[in-house]
Amino acid sequence: MTDISVQINTDQLRSLQANLATIEGAGRLVTYRAVNKTLAGVRTDAVQEIYNILNLTKTRIRKDFNISKATWDGSGGRVYATGIPVGLASFGARQTLKGVSIQVLRSSKRTLLKHAFIATQSRNDGTTYKNVYWRSWDGARTQRVKGRSYTGKYRYSKQFPLERKEGPRIEDIFARKTVMAAVEKKADARLSKNIDYELTRFLKTL
Repeated sequence: MTDISVQINTDQLRSLQANLATIEGAGRLVTYRAVNKTLAGVRTDAVQEIYNILNLTKTRIRKDFNISKATWDGSGGRVYATGIPVGLASFGARQTLKGVSIQVLRSSKRTLLKHAFIATQSRNDGTTYKNVYWRSWDGARTQRVKGRSYTGKYRYSKQFPLERKEGPRIEDIFARKTVMAAVEKKADARLSKNIDYELTRFLKTL
């Protein structure tokens, strides 16, 4: 699991204490609100950074992110990513006569996985999803005949192991130093801005 913690730093805390020294619990309230407001923005920034690298939708990337909110006792919140490797079907997979064409990185060209195929499967709730599969084969291959269907015994044979083809995990891309540095820099700016906002908001209620 890879995560980014959002904590208020010493300078920010001193500033809050100076402004709210005479009001019991005010600093904690402002900090609590500011940190939790920042967390959603941190997730948005993380999703965008990974979106710039992987050829995935933001919805798919966000699926592997979670937020643990700050608590009233002063514990900082965090944004973290977990999950298994993303199936290649999510990377713009296209079925061709020779296999499956995919593009994992936005900066790369499409790649052809020869002899792979896309299968549509059903969940218990009736919805469907797709996966890219490939079967091991040690024997000679025959020439494909155009127009002929090859969705029979080779695809569904139990004789040859079926392998789900996968790309990277979201959390592994999130853990890259360049990605973490970019997100953390934006997180600091977001937190500072949100502290100012929540402080002004609180003072208006006095």
